[in-house]
Amino acid sequence: MALWRALYDVTPGQDDRLPDKWHGVILGNEAGTAKAWKDTITKAGEIAESLHACPMPHGSRGRVALAHGKVMGKAFATLRLTAPASQKAVDNYLHDLQRHVDRLAFGRWWLTADAAAQPRHAFGVGHLHVQKYMQAAWVQPLLSAMGRDLERRPFKHYYARYAREAYPALGMGRELLSLNLSFATLLAQPPEAMPGEARQSFRALGALPPLRYRAPDTGDHAADPRCTPRGDITHEQLLRMPLLHNPMLDATPAERRATPAEEREMLRWARQGVTRVTHVLNAAKTHVLTLEELCSHYPNLVGRGATRACVERMFTSISANLRG
Repeated sequence: MALWRALYDVTPGQDDRLPDKWHGVILGNEAGTAKAWKDTITKAGEIAESLHACPMPHGSRGRVALAHGKVMGKAFATLRLTAPASQKAVDNYLHDLQRHVDRLAFGRWWLTADAAAQPRHAFGVGHLHVQKYMQAAWVQPLLSAMGRDLERRPFKHYYARYAREAYPALGMGRELLSLNLSFATLLAQPPEAMPGEARQSFRALGALPPLRYRAPDTGDHAADPRCTPRGDITHEQLLRMPLLHNPMLDATPAERRATPAEEREMLRWARQGVTRVTHVLNAAKTHVLTLEELCSHYPNLVGRGATRACVERMFTSISANLRG
């Protein structure tokens, strides 16, 4: 018995929303993803419109709960599992969804959007903030890939691969996820570099506050052997650590994530062969190089003028971290 009743053309420019195959899988492309989002937002708007006439007063907990459960609950799966590559399209669709839940919860405005999204103890009503809600959902796979849990899941390797391909000179994969990067270099890649939902994951991670070192609590090591105070890590582990924007090495916690310019400088260091702690130590790996020794080892890195001033400033911070 034949499993296929017909063949369909999946070349670019052809049908975007193909019929179900015999086992229920649907193929699609960027246009198909955008249409799925549009249909989902339209349906969410219809649901919100149908709930406007409910007897609960505007701004009440009941209406806020309807916005979360009935409207966002219906749209959540599609928005979380697929996303257009275009950031403008994502922002527009989420803005439309926010408008639907705003009208359902409040009717005519009497609170600003930011004030309404605050919890009740802060004089808000705990209203749904669609963009932040989705950012929190999109970042979850990346947090797991960073090491939040010990489960072996295939998707973790995909995120590590996206990071490695975006920063090939660094020679790192999963390590990049726990550095204080804004991932501007990764987000500047063309749409075909990664799925839209993965792009949103990195954008959400880059929007978070910078990571800071926190000493493990008593008993953490028993639950997870990797939880070791940074003062107790082995010499070999220290040598392999990423050198720049690494919260494990920061003597003073970073105030922000790396800017796009700082990421480009990090990649310039990588092209000169300076990516890990071992690259700024002497041959015996017993002390940090001086600036003069760094100039001797990596003459093309130090350069002149503004480039040299930037390297001197960065190396001063690196030396303080490693000697602290």
